[in-house]
Amino acid sequence: MQVTCIIYHISLRCTTLYNANNLPNTYYIAIIAKMYYQIKVFDLPSQRDKLFLDNVILPQQTHSSRIVEIKTGKEDLHSCDGIFTENTNAFALGIKTADCATICFYNKRMYGIIHAGWRGLVDGIVEKMCAHFAEPHVFVVPFMHTFEIQKDNCYRRIYNKFGTKFFEIVKNKYNTHVLFHFHDALASLLPKDAVFDPRDTYKTPMLASWCRNKSSTRNYTIIYEHSPQIGIRHLIQ
Repeated sequence: MQVTCIIYHISLRCTTLYNANNLPNTYYIAIIAKMYYQIKVFDLPSQRDKLFLDNVILPQQTHSSRIVEIKTGKEDLHSCDGIFTENTNAFALGIKTADCATICFYNKRMYGIIHAGWRGLVDGIVEKMCAHFAEPHVFVVPFMHTFEIQKDNCYRRIYNKFGTKFFEIVKNKYNTHVLFHFHDALASLLPKDAVFDPRDTYKTPMLASWCRNKSSTRNYTIIYEHSPQIGIRHLIQ
C-alpha cells in the first residue's frame, strides 16, 4: 500500500506538522516524551480491502455522546461514539466518518477517539472526552467545516448551546440561507493548541463525504500506541 506521510510530532515543548501531498493515504505519528502514538486515516483510495481493520475496536456509532473506557476489549459499545484506554493496554481504537469530525486525544497515560457531528457537539461529547484527560494533545481529522442548516430542531439545539456566534446568514434575491461554521464551533471547545488537518471532506474527492455524493463510503481513523504488542503491524508497512 502506498502511504502518504503526514508526520505529526508532538513533544511537551513544540508541535510541528509535516505534509507530503498528492498521495492516497494519510499517516500521522504523534510523539510524546519517550512513547508515541500513531494516527492513521484511511481515505477512499487506500480502502482496497478492509484488512486494516483487523484487531481494531470500533464503537457502534449513533451520533450519541456516550463514551466508554476500553479495559478488556469486550465492552458494550452499542450507541457509543467515543472510546479511550490507558496506553498499557495497547488497543487500536477506530472511528468511521463521512463529514463528521473524528477527534483524537492523547497524553502520557491515555489515548482516545470520538466521533462528533452536530448532535454529539451540542450534547457535549467533546467536553466529556476532555474531562477524561489531563492536559490532552488533540488532533482533528478532516471533516466538513461549514454546512447549511434549516431553522428546525438542528438550528434550535445549536442555538441553545452557542447562540448565534457560529451562524452566518447569507441572503440572495430569492432565498435566505443559514450556514453553521462547525469548524469554529468545534475549535471553541478544544484546547487552544489542538491541531486540525486543514482538509475539508466535502471539497476533497479522495475523502468520503455524504453531503457531496450521498455515498455510504466512510473514512476510517485509527489511533494506537506504537508497540510490538499491538498486533496490527501491517498498518505501518
